[in-house]
Amino acid sequence: MEADPFEYASLVQRLAALFIDAVIQFVIFFLWAGVALAVFPASPAESVVILHGADSRDSPISASDLRDLREELGKDTGAQKLRGMQIGGGISLLVLYTVGFWVWRGQTPGKMALRIRIIGVEARPIGIGRAIVRYSGYIASTLVFLIGSLMVGFNDRNQGLHDKIARTYVVRTKLS
Repeated sequence: MEADPFEYASLVQRLAALFIDAVIQFVIFFLWAGVALAVFPASPAESVVILHGADSRDSPISASDLRDLREELGKDTGAQKLRGMQIGGGISLLVLYTVGFWVWRGQTPGKMALRIRIIGVEARPIGIGRAIVRYSGYIASTLVFLIGSLMVGFNDRNQGLHDKIARTYVVRTKLS
């Protein structure tokens, strides 16, 4: 039997890379939220409810005024749709960050820092289709109590469920 040519990334290496990426994505998401809020500011009613709470008994605003504000917020003014677009845009940026780096470099900045990368089982870089399948597997792995991700520590090639679904490995890169 031929020796395996790869050194597979450990669960600890992958978690460390994920932590680095999570910090970067946190910053990206909140920068996006700040820009979106600056471009599309909250309505006066939203601002009051954000600052004082819709049901706060300690609020300096009377209960009837808060009821009026809630009714105003409940109207289809487009504000809810706008907030949905802001959140959806932020989430899209995070998906684009991950999938984009996987396709472009085979590694996110977190993986670059840990000197690990994603490859297909045929030892080639992954394309957009495989990256999307892998990301979908990531979501499925997370929704099932992280069991799919924890699989990394319990098989010979350190594959999570998302790796098995997308037919990928995460391997150490060679120092040049």
